[in-house]
Amino acid sequence: MTCTWASNLMGTLASGSPDSSGYCGAGISFTEGTHVITLLAMDEEGNEGSATVNLIVTDPLNTDDDFDGMTENGGDCDDADATVYYGAAEACDAKDNDCDGLVNETFTDTYDSGSSSNNSISAAYSLGEFSSGALWKSGKVSLAGLTLHTSADEDWFFFEAEDELFQNLDLSVTLSGVPSGAIYTLRALRHKLLPLLSVAQGLRLGLGHPQGRV
Repeated sequence: MTCTWASNLMGTLASGSPDSSGYCGAGISFTEGTHVITLLAMDEEGNEGSATVNLIVTDPLNTDDDFDGMTENGGDCDDADATVYYGAAEACDAKDNDCDGLVNETFTDTYDSGSSSNNSISAAYSLGEFSSGALWKSGKVSLAGLTLHTSADEDWFFFEAEDELFQNLDLSVTLSGVPSGAIYTLRALRHKLLPLLSVAQGLRLGLGHPQGRV
């Protein structure tokens, strides 16, 4: 007796005689796809018998396990995280979101200017003026969405008090949701503010150029 294994995609896979126990098997590495596998057996008198089975073979690296629209073979460097795939927007989350081998390298938060961080007074985010028609005149201003994504990241903010009467300000800054033990610097760039400047817990006071802004 002879037995022959065949695939509609790969042709004849193996052919030979069964062993003494009647086992007729073969070790085959299949290509990816949907195979129709046929086993044909023929005895010495030419009598034949056959059976077929459908076999679906997939490469696990071609499966989108996290449903982000990209597989590992397609460039997903972490197929268990839907926020990580080739070309994803970089986020401040200590992950290589865009799979380029770098972490947080292009991330800018709400208060960063364009594609560059506002890490200088020239790129600082304006909070408005103390004057007629001002964005705000007194009270509290709250900023949400601020992130410091690397140890070198700096976010600068300023406001203006054009009237001499408003230059003597009682300024208090409070940070929330910051890492334990972190130290942040509050820079007063107009020296007239210093007598009334109060520094909240977690901040340290630094002095800048007197011709600048807070």
